[in-house]
Amino acid sequence: MEDQHDTVSGSLADDLHRGDRCPSTFDRWRCGLPAHHVGPHRSCEASQRAEWNDRASGRRLRDLARPAEHAERAARAVSDPS
Repeated sequence: MEDQHDTVSGSLADDLHRGDRCPSTFDRWRCGLPAHHVGPHRSCEASQRAEWNDRASGRRLRDLARPAEHAERAARAVSDPS
């Protein structure tokens, strides 16, 4: 089996020492809370802060953004339920 490197830290060794921390990542952030915590994931590093839920775990920020035409289509569907 091929070793997979963490996309946030870039180091497999760093991951092995984080067994007591939550493994959730979102885009470039890694949750800094204890493993098996309750509630949203949270990363606080220097001047950056991010929070995300389980649905966003393992995803990239750009993957969650919807293009404008999709947002317009969704708005029309709500206003015209026919």
